[in-house]
Order: sequence, then structure tokens, then C-alpha cells
Amino acid sequence: MKLANHTYTCLYGTFLCNTDSERTTADLETRTLSIWTLLNLNSKQFVNHLFDKSKTEVKIGVFFST
Repeated sequence: MKLANHTYTCLYGTFLCNTDSERTTADLETRTLSIWTLLNLNSKQFVNHLFDKSKTEVKIGVFFST
């Protein structure tokens, strides 16, 4: 949710411009912060407690009905 919310806040340069090339040209790396810095600093807060690393297969399913 935090990542989705900050997509539109313009607080982080991560989501500004359309491409990495445009972000480089605009020098956003030195002029803005990266959202990943914030998320990595608080990484314990963003743990998926349902993740089971012992599972070896990925199940793909539909989670909603139309």
C-alpha cells in the first residue's frame, strides 16, 4: 500500500518521468530521494507473513469473480 500511495505523492523521484533515461537526464538521482531507500530502511515493516519459502511451486489463480 505504501508503494502504491507514493506513486502519486511526487515525494520520490522514483516515479517521476516516464523512463529511466528521462530520470537520468533530469538528474533526479541527486535531486530527489528514492522510494526504495525508504522501504529498505523500514524493511521489517514490509514483511509478507504469508510467504512460505519452503513452497517450490507457484499457484496462479483468479482471486475475484466477475
